[in-house]
Amino acid sequence: MKTTRHIKSALCATTTAIALAFGTHGASSQELSGEITAVVYPDWDFFADAAEAFMAANPGTTINIEPVTGGNDYFPGLPRTLATDSAPDITVVQTGSAGVWEGIEESGVLMDISDVWEEGGLKEAYLPALVSTYTTKDGKNLAINAGINWVGLVYYNKDMFAELGIEAPDAGRVATDEEWLAMTKALADAGKTPLAMPISGFRSTLWFVHQAMASNCGNDWMLAIQEAWHEGATPKAFYTDDCAVEALERLANTWNEAGVYGNSPQTVTREIGQTLFFTQTAGMYVSGSWEVSAIQAANLPFEAGWFLLPSMAVEETELQLLPIDGVGIAANSDNPDLAKAFLVYLTSVDFQNTMPKYSRNSGRADVELDTNAVPALALSQFNALGTMLGEPQPNTFTHVELRDRITSGWQEILIGTATPAEVAADLEAISDELRGG
Repeated sequence: MKTTRHIKSALCATTTAIALAFGTHGASSQELSGEITAVVYPDWDFFADAAEAFMAANPGTTINIEPVTGGNDYFPGLPRTLATDSAPDITVVQTGSAGVWEGIEESGVLMDISDVWEEGGLKEAYLPALVSTYTTKDGKNLAINAGINWVGLVYYNKDMFAELGIEAPDAGRVATDEEWLAMTKALADAGKTPLAMPISGFRSTLWFVHQAMASNCGNDWMLAIQEAWHEGATPKAFYTDDCAVEALERLANTWNEAGVYGNSPQTVTREIGQTLFFTQTAGMYVSGSWEVSAIQAANLPFEAGWFLLPSMAVEETELQLLPIDGVGIAANSDNPDLAKAFLVYLTSVDFQNTMPKYSRNSGRADVELDTNAVPALALSQFNALGTMLGEPQPNTFTHVELRDRITSGWQEILIGTATPAEVAADLEAISDELRGG
């Protein structure tokens, strides 16, 4: 494979284009000056490294990076946040996320950055699914993609498994439920939490519910359910279908009764789940492909591997693509030229060639994968994409009200205040209300 170019050498070529594109009229990139603030996820090491390289190549510029606060509540509040004088110049957004993105798009608080897209040739370079997701109905582009991830991964402690004599299908699928429950029982018998499952927060529960439903109902059903809630739609799939209720029953009820999630699983957040895994209190942990960066940074005293849960009936379980990590510029930014210049660099093929070392796949189709720069754990995931990657839509186009009900419903099932059938009926009622406008 072609070796990825060094970030700073790549930046020199990119800043020449930046100068031409954003008002410096062909002058040296040194004319970029001033300060901007970016609010992004705290574990976005790639973003911090890009900012550092950009500032080094452009003396007189400052990019301040602040972490997202409030978790996923940050995104519904963006129209209000970005309308204030204290708004960040650059912000992470969940582009295309149904039930949230529409409000951001319609509020006008994000700048049209179609010129950034034109400068980077992004309509030609991005994967088609990204072009459609990141382009508004009137043809504008309000965000760039910050890398795509895949979700539904179970990370496991290889050393712990070996010590307890547990066999795992590394970079594969657990064959059957019987094998899965035997694995989790062995961990529980050893005093470990078998699976640290972030349940307090919709992400992991959404991934697992959709992964199981797609496996039990089929991919055609999964593609249909994402459209079923749209206003005026004639649904062809329902959350109350037997296959969907069975999937929810298996995940939130049967496995909980078997002790898969340990004690008090309804209180486990992403941070708690990660801590349980990193401290070897839990033998397994649910997350996405980005977790490789955290595992590498933590310098864990054990080797980690990954696999997918067993299939149910119709289809194999699949990794699900998560394409919503976007970055936009506030419409009221005080330094839009600098903000746009940085996004041009961030989306350039030269920088995007480095994304795999952060365990993130670029949304550009013209990047080169430098296998020497990719952690072994991440490389095993890249290598599995050809046979294990499913559809992106269930993660992007499920309305936020449905996602929230999956989260709260899962928790209610765990504590016995609702049944899977009742939660499915609630999901269908929400879909019906959304369909009616």
